[in-house]
Amino acid sequence: MAINQLKKTNTIDQLANAYSKNDGTLKAAALFTVGITGEIERTETGIFLLNPTSITEGKAANWIQQNVPGQSDPVLQWASSGARTLNFQALVTADTSDYVSGQKIKPGQSSKNPLDRLDTVIGGIASKFFKVAAPQARQDTPDKTELDISAFLDYYRSLLYPVYDKQENPRRLTGSPPLCVLYMGKAVTKYPYGQKITSQHDLWVITNLEIQITKFLPNLAPMEAVVTFQLTQYNIRSFDRKRFLSRDE
Repeated sequence: MAINQLKKTNTIDQLANAYSKNDGTLKAAALFTVGITGEIERTETGIFLLNPTSITEGKAANWIQQNVPGQSDPVLQWASSGARTLNFQALVTADTSDYVSGQKIKPGQSSKNPLDRLDTVIGGIASKFFKVAAPQARQDTPDKTELDISAFLDYYRSLLYPVYDKQENPRRLTGSPPLCVLYMGKAVTKYPYGQKITSQHDLWVITNLEIQITKFLPNLAPMEAVVTFQLTQYNIRSFDRKRFLSRDE
């Protein structure tokens, strides 16, 4: 389940690092900030409660057309490349199947109807996202406060804000919005992350964030949301095309 996933990802091995072994266990996607000394700041709020189901990657190469008088076609000259971008949606909810009212089966039982199975049904609009790796059902009855996802949404919001010398009446900018690392397996990342980043690692900044809250608790605290991320790669060096063609797993 979502909460257990957090507890199991206290070690680096449980994160979806580049070239994580496919041992049959679900690895967790995560978005962490990078500290001023290069350390990766791993926090529970940086781990996605449910892994994103898809991701869209984009990058453009800027070729300039040089027109030559009397020539039928222009001469193309490469000038530079555009920024590499990632776009994906994350369903953020701690709600699991055992919160769905009127469930028909109990833990340990089975059913041919997929809508009755505790390992495939999750709360609210989450039940429509069957591509999501469904969390396991809880064996206990949690306090409703455990369903509040405010801390996760506030963490995502903070990734777009800079740091000032003080919160009230700030006078001096002390830091830009943070650099981030994205744990999403080798689908995105070339080299696995360790404790600190190096010049070989993929670094990202959040350039756009949209939060659609789709379900509330009785006190209007957010219980379920779809968060749309746009990440743009932050480069401290130029990369050669061999970076992607080499097989150095």
